[in-house]
Amino acid sequence: MPKSENRELIDMCFRRLLDKKEGLGLELGAKAIKIIVDELGGLTIYVPSLHTLELEARDNAICVDYGNGYSYTSISEVRGLTTRQVRLIIKKKGG
Repeated sequence: MPKSENRELIDMCFRRLLDKKEGLGLELGAKAIKIIVDELGGLTIYVPSLHTLELEARDNAICVDYGNGYSYTSISEVRGLTTRQVRLIIKKKGG
């Protein structure tokens, strides 16, 4: 993504933070922006998509279920996955 597009996205996020209805308002939004810039300014960071975060949470929950003694089959039925998918998730996560 070109730098100009990155800058536009950052500006959009900052505007949303400052918005009274959607964000935090001027005072809190400005404080949040300052913290973000102080902590992350100059870094190249990866922000995962919501879908990625949801899959990670699902996979963690599957490992917890397995650790609590649930079988691959019961986990797969509850989660709507195949038993093979459940086994692969648990293997990948080290569960």
